[in-house]
Amino acid sequence: MSDSYQFRVTISGPAQAALKNLDPAVVMPRLERTMDDQNLMTASHIQRRYMSYNKAGPTVADGLRARTSRLRHSILPTKCRNTPNGLVSAIGSNVVYAAIHEFGGIIYHPARAGKVRLRTDANGQLLRQGGSGHLAIFAAGHHKRAKEVAYQGKAYEQVMPERRPVRHGIEDRAAEYSAAFSETILKTK
Repeated sequence: MSDSYQFRVTISGPAQAALKNLDPAVVMPRLERTMDDQNLMTASHIQRRYMSYNKAGPTVADGLRARTSRLRHSILPTKCRNTPNGLVSAIGSNVVYAAIHEFGGIIYHPARAGKVRLRTDANGQLLRQGGSGHLAIFAAGHHKRAKEVAYQGKAYEQVMPERRPVRHGIEDRAAEYSAAFSETILKTK
């Protein structure tokens, strides 16, 4: 995702005290594995809870409907790494439209011109839908009586609200991260 969100894991008081007496060369690889495990569970939680709404259902404020599952299946964690600033990892997607769903924004659609094939009767008059008098009928390639009509579409903007499925999922599991990190520290000798 092009934007980012930072989340800090807190550990319990006893774990903070124990951490001061531990060798970083021993505890850090264990904490990296703990982070990797928690991130896998969080990615799965995000996919199930926030990216699996029925595609036929209404729009939801906190997640996305599953249409093709491409975005849902692209939510994956990166491998945790130890940096001078602490442990760093991420959960995200390489799908281009993931960021607009996570953080919201405006999509700009340019003006477009084109042609459509519309059905006609034997006299060359456009056929209309259900006698409404104003809705034309599109012509398929096999229709012999058809007329090409040029059109000019207008430019428009589409406002996408932020759905924040990834951030919701991480926030849902904050307590599990804290408990897992604290437990890993307290079990390290």
